[in-house]
Amino acid sequence: MRINIISQDKIFSRLRECELKRGKYDATVSSSKNGASVVICDLDTDVSDLTVPSITFSFDGNSDLVRPFSIDDLVALLESKRINSSAKKAMSQHITVFEGDSYTLRIDDTAVAMTKQEYLLFELLYENAGKTVSKKEIFDRVWNGLGNDNKLRVYIKYVREKTEPIYKKRIIFSVRDRGYLIKFD
Repeated sequence: MRINIISQDKIFSRLRECELKRGKYDATVSSSKNGASVVICDLDTDVSDLTVPSITFSFDGNSDLVRPFSIDDLVALLESKRINSSAKKAMSQHITVFEGDSYTLRIDDTAVAMTKQEYLLFELLYENAGKTVSKKEIFDRVWNGLGNDNKLRVYIKYVREKTEPIYKKRIIFSVRDRGYLIKFD
């Protein structure tokens, strides 16, 4: 992952570059967005034409990070951007449309009728593609906190049976003792 740091504050930029390189990241201070996998930049930098993820920072709360911020916060954001970026790229291979009124899912040209709980479960996993969703989060969203492990396993099975044949591969995975995640790549 190539990281370009773009900022008017050269000292601040060099410090972030050194910290990231110490963490084994390929980071460089740059005035260009070219060649980057991720761009870290001042809030006032124009990122409208970017085709890669960006992380903004500023002194006020209108950015991803508020200065001063720790390298741990920056690394956590970088990792989430990398995961979400690869998940979005893989997701873009199929067009998935959520029709909440009828609890119908359209994957490419195929309509998938679901129960409310199946729909909410798939929607939650899809929104968090590439990240583990805890059982508690699932119980809260799908069953208003009243779910249990057995019920969850059954509904995961239902959702797999309805969606994975269309995607032509396994996309929903169990993360032992933690929850579930959806991966498209």
